[in-house]
Amino acid sequence: MRYKVFVLAFLIFLITTVFSQTSLVIYQQNMGVLSFDKEVDLKKGLNFVPLDEVVGNISYNNLFILSTSGNLIKEIVYPSLGIWIEAKEDCRDVLKIYLIVPNIRWSADHMFLIDGDRVRFNTRVAIQNSSEVNFQRVKISLLSGSLNMAGGDEYRVFTKMAPATEEEYNLSLPTAESVQGYKIFDIPGEWSISKGTIKLIPLIDTWIKDPVKRYVLGYGGNMRNAYILWNVENKKEKGLGVPIPSGKLSIFAIDNGKVVFLGSTNIQNIPEGEKIEVVQGLDFDITADRKVLEEKKRVEGKYEITERTVAITIKNAKKEKVVVEVWEYISGGEIEIKSSNFNYEKIDKNNFRFYVGIDSQKSSVLNYVCTIKNLK
Repeated sequence: MRYKVFVLAFLIFLITTVFSQTSLVIYQQNMGVLSFDKEVDLKKGLNFVPLDEVVGNISYNNLFILSTSGNLIKEIVYPSLGIWIEAKEDCRDVLKIYLIVPNIRWSADHMFLIDGDRVRFNTRVAIQNSSEVNFQRVKISLLSGSLNMAGGDEYRVFTKMAPATEEEYNLSLPTAESVQGYKIFDIPGEWSISKGTIKLIPLIDTWIKDPVKRYVLGYGGNMRNAYILWNVENKKEKGLGVPIPSGKLSIFAIDNGKVVFLGSTNIQNIPEGEKIEVVQGLDFDITADRKVLEEKKRVEGKYEITERTVAITIKNAKKEKVVVEVWEYISGGEIEIKSSNFNYEKIDKNNFRFYVGIDSQKSSVLNYVCTIKNLK
């Protein structure tokens, strides 16, 4: 009986091995790479080196070992975990050990806080450790990007997770390095992540300069209500200037001391220097009515020409003047705007944007005429 208790305790010890002074790179695809050095004294000839640091549930094809002194690794013993290594002479060797650990992942949650004319951008990462490994005092890096994974490398996530407390962290903009087409964030300090827990770590906290608020009619094809969009430049002089990982973005506003939740959206990876576009939602006070007033057709040679007259009435119930972008998609072959009472720009072959100014509690009517040229 005592022997069985001893064996059970030994197995638990293997599963909860403490990793110290190690590097843990965590991916968004439910896996992590743990790397550490093991110093060993070798005698000339064949040596057996146990690997008690490696947990017993790591698959053999996720374990890689390299000698830094040029000694020959003859065999990796699995699952008892050890190596036979042949040394040319008595020496000290440093073994580089790499483990792919399944069932650990990270995700980013962003906060977009509107406070008057200012916007605060906050990002935290959630590290979900559903593996059978207790990581203690490890240096964490987060890799952002989509890896190409061979068949059979899809790691499953355990669903039962207990939230962990948030550790102290000096908020600042993180540094991110480029690694073979991916971005990697190094988290300062050393961290401990117990199995079955979620660790919340702040990553970005900054005030954004010169955010642009836009009212867009026709976003997603909606011509009845204007959408509110925010644009932020991911540049250092604007308060950011770091790669933004993909994730859920929650929008809040402070109004007369109240914090109001305005909805959420998803953003993709945003490289440094690019624009972040945040879709807040439908505006209550800006509505519109679109009508085709006239449509005439005529034939010119092998072409059929359609001349269309459109009127879009936009009402502004706000107490301030606004400029509304009207996004018009016009289907057809060759499109030409013959006249418009407001400025516009051609985005591509079929998409146009008109810029309509509307005074406080007034309405404006966008009138434009276009021709559509199609082959008969």
